[in-house]
Amino acid sequence: MSTPPSSQTTQEFFPSPSPALSLSLAGIFRDGAKAAAAAEVAAAAENMEVEDGEEASVGGGGSGGRREGTVEISSTENSGELRSSRSDDEFVETEDHDGGGEDQGEGKKKKRRKKYHRHTTEQIRAMENLFKEYPHPDEYQRQKLSSELGLHPRQVKFWFQNRRTQIKQQQGRHENALLKTELDKAREENKALREALSKRCCPACNSSLAQELEEEKQLRAENARLRTELEKMMNAVGKITSEEVDQRSTLHFFNGIFGLSQPEAMALVSQGLEELKFMAVSGEPMWVRSLETGREILNYEEYKKTFPFRNLISLYGKGRYLEASRATGIVFSDLPRLVQSFLDANQWQSMFPSMIAKAAVLNLVAPGEGPMKDGVAQLMFAELQMLTPMVPTREVYFVRHAKQLSPEKWAIVDVSLDKIEITIDVAQIKCRKRGSGCIIEDQLNGHCKVTWLENIELQQSTVHHLFRPLLNSGMAFGANRWLANLKQSCERLVFSMATNVPTKDSIVSPNLVFDFLKDDKHRNEWDAMASGSPAQSIVNLAKGQNRGNAVSIQTIKNGSIWVLQESCTNSQESMVVYAAVDNMAMESVMAGGDSSNVSLLASGFSILPDGVESRRLLNTSKPDDKSTEGGSLVTYAFEVLEKNLYAPQPAAETVELVNSVMSSTLQKIKAGLNCTNE
Repeated sequence: MSTPPSSQTTQEFFPSPSPALSLSLAGIFRDGAKAAAAAEVAAAAENMEVEDGEEASVGGGGSGGRREGTVEISSTENSGELRSSRSDDEFVETEDHDGGGEDQGEGKKKKRRKKYHRHTTEQIRAMENLFKEYPHPDEYQRQKLSSELGLHPRQVKFWFQNRRTQIKQQQGRHENALLKTELDKAREENKALREALSKRCCPACNSSLAQELEEEKQLRAENARLRTELEKMMNAVGKITSEEVDQRSTLHFFNGIFGLSQPEAMALVSQGLEELKFMAVSGEPMWVRSLETGREILNYEEYKKTFPFRNLISLYGKGRYLEASRATGIVFSDLPRLVQSFLDANQWQSMFPSMIAKAAVLNLVAPGEGPMKDGVAQLMFAELQMLTPMVPTREVYFVRHAKQLSPEKWAIVDVSLDKIEITIDVAQIKCRKRGSGCIIEDQLNGHCKVTWLENIELQQSTVHHLFRPLLNSGMAFGANRWLANLKQSCERLVFSMATNVPTKDSIVSPNLVFDFLKDDKHRNEWDAMASGSPAQSIVNLAKGQNRGNAVSIQTIKNGSIWVLQESCTNSQESMVVYAAVDNMAMESVMAGGDSSNVSLLASGFSILPDGVESRRLLNTSKPDDKSTEGGSLVTYAFEVLEKNLYAPQPAAETVELVNSVMSSTLQKIKAGLNCTNE
């Protein structure tokens, strides 16, 4: 090894001819001591192999510790060959041109002249093929490939290193290009949104939001003006006795709103009224009694012959069918109150809370006469429901017409028109009424005889198989259910105003499921709040002749929990609704305090018949029991307070808890009723 240079001069170190090591330093040593140390390190690294993909680096240079270059170490076999920095198919070879021999005393050396060897096409192709399969070949693979191609193993090694570096750079450039493209798109979208926000313009329809708001204000003002004119016209119509002037005024109003003229609309309503009166009193062959169930069934062929102008199913496409039913009963109410309840949307909805989800009076078709509005016709909307998510709701638009047939008889008829309003597409309506309604006869003793007729044209829809028999039987939205709910509502209204209603419970014979759920003696068998503790009823207020229609307060766990429960039942359906309440708040309400301050989280059950026809009992403990009802469809609703009120969806833990409580409750009810899963 030659003598190290002084600290004032800069030298490049070359490998000695023998035996040993080739060392090239790209950096500049400004300190003699550091140069000597670097030479010793290079000598100690003799016969040392550089790991695949790594290069030995030595930091040289000034006092700042900045990296000046790299040191490449090779064995004596490769003393004349260095790694190329140009491309992956070039290799550098250096030669010593001393000329006058080595003179270490003078401290001068002549530089070698570099030669670049480019790999042949066959060599590159062979290395490319191996690179596709093995990007990181081992020592054996490099030795084998170098012998086949006539290259040195380190040439092969450096070529693979350079190739991997090139691929990484290409991938990086490609990813950068993709990211740049996405960034440009995001910038363009952001720019467009900012422009739309500044211009208050909707990107979808390219219309000005400010202009739409201004148009909406104008429409609201126009609607307010029309309402004012309508009120003035109605007041004027009430004062005018001339029928001709009355009809002309109503016609002018009606033509301004509907696609049909007022005479055309009233003609259709009159046809529906005649249809209602005929079908309410007719027997066979229009109505045929079923031998299996005993229910009346509409003879559709006879219906088409009697009312050919109503055969409009083909006009609205295939998949439509008629659903008709009829029922008669006595209700506990006077005639004027019933008529008023049918004409007021809010009262009508409150009269049938389990059947009507929404109700509204949209427009007035024809005004009525007198205090009971004889002859009034109004356009209405209703959304009919069952208390289960398995059956879709029915939305229906219809004109309701109230007509006095005799001093003691009124008719309330509902008819859907072919043309309702410009904003309503009749073709999309899946439910239409044909001459439906009721005929009310005053019995002069606080009771009325009601004949209810339901004649609905429907679009076929998919229904859960459990509820299909119930719908096919007509019990879901049929006349029997409407009449049963009407009886229950009238009884509730009468009992709410009565002062001589007994508050103690008496023995009744309700439906088995309904009786099990409402009874405080069985609450500990299914209610999760009870946790097996017995319940006790401390208050029971009746709401009808049937003891099942009542409001009660039950205590659980020795009075620590109060449960407010309401139970309702009729011949078609039953409900049990309950909620845990604060005992102090309930005591305040019972003493005459404000009930609006009591917070409730209501849960409960809806109980419906399954629609399966009644069958005769083969073995019964009671000799007078000749038949029994079919199965029951129980829908359970459970309400719980979510911790995070602003979360878009309930937490998974809450959903899991609710599912667990509801499943456990239903299983306990089945066990309490000795039900088996079949």
